[in-house]
This record gives sequence, structure tokens and C-alpha cells, in this order.
Amino acid sequence: MARLTINGQSVEVEEQATVLEAARAANVQIPTLCHCRETGPLTSCMLCVVKNAATGDTLLACASPAADGMDIVTDDEEVHTLRRETLALLLAEHAGDCEGPCERACPAGLRIPQVLRALEAGDQARAAAIAREDLLFPALLGRVCAAPCERICRRGQYDEAVTIRACHGGVAEAAPPSHDSDAVAASGKSVVVIGGGLAGLAAARVCVEAGHACCVYEREDRLCPGLSADVPADVRHREFAFLQAQGVTVCTGTEKTLVPDAAGSIHAVQALLDAHDAVIVAVKGADALDDARVVLAPEEKMPVRAVAAGKRAGRRVNALLGGGEYHDRRPFNSHLGRLQEEDLEAYGVGRITGERAHPAADSGAMPELSERAVRCLHCDCLKPTTCKLRQYADEYKVTLGGKRNLPPRTILPMERCGNIVFEPGKCIKCGI
Repeated sequence: MARLTINGQSVEVEEQATVLEAARAANVQIPTLCHCRETGPLTSCMLCVVKNAATGDTLLACASPAADGMDIVTDDEEVHTLRRETLALLLAEHAGDCEGPCERACPAGLRIPQVLRALEAGDQARAAAIAREDLLFPALLGRVCAAPCERICRRGQYDEAVTIRACHGGVAEAAPPSHDSDAVAASGKSVVVIGGGLAGLAAARVCVEAGHACCVYEREDRLCPGLSADVPADVRHREFAFLQAQGVTVCTGTEKTLVPDAAGSIHAVQALLDAHDAVIVAVKGADALDDARVVLAPEEKMPVRAVAAGKRAGRRVNALLGGGEYHDRRPFNSHLGRLQEEDLEAYGVGRITGERAHPAADSGAMPELSERAVRCLHCDCLKPTTCKLRQYADEYKVTLGGKRNLPPRTILPMERCGNIVFEPGKCIKCGI
């Protein structure tokens, strides 16, 4: 048996065991991308680097035999720096996107590729559910959103961008929200939202879905008074009726409004805090107060940005009231950016040329939306949450850019075999 130390913990393993196996026996996790028991050590990703403090050497844990007297360190700053540099090299030639450009451009985080895949498959109910979960008011935004996603849609480099706004707006109008949603356990907390614009309503929606009692005060006699008159009354009514059906109390034509004065204090806030656990301020021109229970939700000029601001405020309040942690940092995202002219042909293979099969493109209740969705290039990764490369890049805080003394990333044609999709540009040559 070999006796060694892993991060100060003594462990005993058989002589033929590797440092990686010894670490796992000690319940210490070392990152790997190319390790596979069936193939043996491939040592291609170099990510399992560790340090033997007894000698000062760095080792690859997957290929180094465990030996008596080793003092293995797996997580100090030197090791982290080596892993970070290794990941940066892998990503320097990684030709692919984690999330589609359209999804990254949406301030409210609509999972656009998933919506379009559902429409492409003829599953309007699924598409509408995703749109409602992410945009909260997808039918309204389908009428008034400035559609920043369409401006960056990669399909536009070939002909015309996918009409994303028409897709989520159309399917949301055709499949209005159900009032029979699952009941959420009441938290016993109450939140008041001052301002009935899209930011305030989005914040209220997040809070009530987390189980908090919620009341919205709007000075004007209707919600979203600044919303375009082009939005049909029935669309407006359905969206707001769903909000109230979820349990949000709405008070319009009220004087409970926030007016910042010269001293920066806000009228009526303290009285509201005496009666509620938190206050969300969604009024233009309101100043921040030095009270953690008061959260601002700026009523942005761009409607989808207002919804995004409301979602963030609602999540902050939910965390404040004991509903779990909240962070506003998006995960690591590898991105190709705008394609070069010489890359357009290769990127289009399997996406435009040699079209994938679309059995549902001319079926379903809304064939026109399926036809729009079929044009999506699906630039996003099919495994965005289980990809270990992305997880490690996020964990080790890898950033893209900076000096690169490496050849440009090569765009290679996509390959398909039945339901199997292979994107060679994303391959890290792990050997498996």
C-alpha cells in the first residue's frame, strides 16, 4: 500500500493507484476532461494538475502513481493558476457558443433557441411556457419589445434574421396563461411594490411566485400607463388578469407614490415598511434608501429591460426574505461573435445547406410560427448546463480575450448521424 497526504488528509491506497484515484478515495475532487477508466491516462487536457509539496513538483494526477510520502496539494493558488491557463488555451481554439447570440442579447434572458426548437417541433404549449417563464409578459413584449435579439441574430449574416419577437409574441397570444398553476406554499412574508409599470409588475410576479404576499400601488388609473396604445386591450387584459390570478393585489389610482425630495428621503416608505417585510420601488426618479428592505427596480425606457430590472429586484427581495441566495452574475459563455466571410459556408453546413429534417415544420396549430422557427441556425450548445469545460471555466473564472499567440479558431462543418450531432470546432481533442 502507498501512504500519502491529500490536502492534509492521510490516505492509503494500493501501489498501482494513481494520485487521482487516491484523491477520490479521500473524497477530494480534481477536475478532469480527458480521464476515462476504459482508455487509461490520455493526459491531453492537462487539467488535473496538482502539486507535490514534498518535492515542489507539479504532476498530472491521472497519470502519476501514488507513492509513499507524497504531500499532494490540489487547490492552492499556484495550482488554480495552472488550471486557469490550461483552460484558457483550450478555449482559445474552441470554436463555438455556449449560448446563442440572441439569448445573450435578451436583457430578460429568454431561452430563445429552446422556444424556437419547441415551435419547430410543433409544441406550441412548451414554447409558450418557456416564453412566459422567462419574459413574464411575452404577449405584451411581442407587441412592444425593441427586439435586440433580432439585431444580433446570426441568420441575418446569410439573409434575414429570425423574427423572434413575432414567435414568442404569437405563441403567447395564441396560448394565453392558465390560471390553474400549482399553488406555492405561503412564506408568511409580504412585499409592496410602488409603481405599476412593467418593472414593478415583473418584480411582483417574481415575489408572488416565491410565495410572498404582494401588493402593487399605481398612481394612475391603470397598470402600465406608459405602455403603447398599440397593444390591444384583450392582450393587456389577459396578461394583467393572470398576474392577479396568481395572487397579486393591484391598487390603481392611489396616492401611494414615491416622491424623492431634496434630502433624498422618500415619502411614505417608512410607513410601508412598518406594515410589510420589503418595499420595491419601481418609480422613475426614485432615490435609493439606506435600508436593505428597500430595493429599486428601475422603470427602463426599453420594455424588455424594464422586465429584466423587475426580475432582478424580485429575486433580491426573495433572497432578503430567506428564499435562497441571489447573484446577478451570468455563467461563462464562449462565443464566436460575428462570423468572418470565409467562415459562413462552413458554419452553414448542417444548419442551412444539407438542412436538418423538420417533420413538424408544416404541422401543428400554428404552421406559420413553425416556418419562422425552422430558420433558426441553433448557434447554442445542446449541453449548456452539463458541459464540464464550461463548468470549470466558470469555477476558475476564465476570461476570453487578451493576447493570443495562437492561430485563429477554425470553423468546421457540423456533422450529423441520426440524432447524433458533432461539432468538430468544439472538440477539445480529449482522446476519448
